[in-house]
Amino acid sequence: MGLFVYRVVRRLVDRVLVAVGRVPNTEGLNLEGVGVEVRNGAVVVDDHSRTNVPSIYAAGDVTGKYMLASVAKVQGIVAAENAAGLNTRIDYELIPMVVFSDPEIASVGIVASKDDPRYIVTKMPNAINYRAIAYNKPYGWTKIVADRISRRIVGFHMIGPWASEIVNTASIAIRKGGLTLDELKEWVFSHPVFTELFIDAVELASGSNVYLPKR
Repeated sequence: MGLFVYRVVRRLVDRVLVAVGRVPNTEGLNLEGVGVEVRNGAVVVDDHSRTNVPSIYAAGDVTGKYMLASVAKVQGIVAAENAAGLNTRIDYELIPMVVFSDPEIASVGIVASKDDPRYIVTKMPNAINYRAIAYNKPYGWTKIVADRISRRIVGFHMIGPWASEIVNTASIAIRKGGLTLDELKEWVFSHPVFTELFIDAVELASGSNVYLPKR
């Protein structure tokens, strides 16, 4: 299958770039020599960016954690502050993931299917958003996952315009226990904006959306 796809693409373009992943660049650093734990080529760190050697910290792709610039930035800040005597940490439990394609794809939190009895799972078409219509981008969908018992939002997944931006709003709502659907539907957003896709999806999940029936 891979060879077939390659041959088809070769008929359309002159060159093909294949990105098959990344590996930590730790070879030759003699980390084992100073007692730093290395697992599968990656430096093992805790949520304080500290290795098993208390005076040695690591940040970025060498840790093998997510390998995202956003994560590396916070790891670096945390490492520097802790090396200076502070006590800060990075929260690995909620990391937004984004694919900067067209349309954009973004995801954070729990992934669940609609038939999972533990969750309320609602998918809303982005075509109802006035900003998306104005920008001629009325495609994709926004998905909300909420705990069925507590009604707290625990997941957000989206394909569509500005998904990379909207996922951060969802991350704030999910973080630290999560806000409930009823709490979130009280939020007032500016209008018309792409970010309304998040709050409209929440309203649909709670049964109060003005654009679509509950689904």
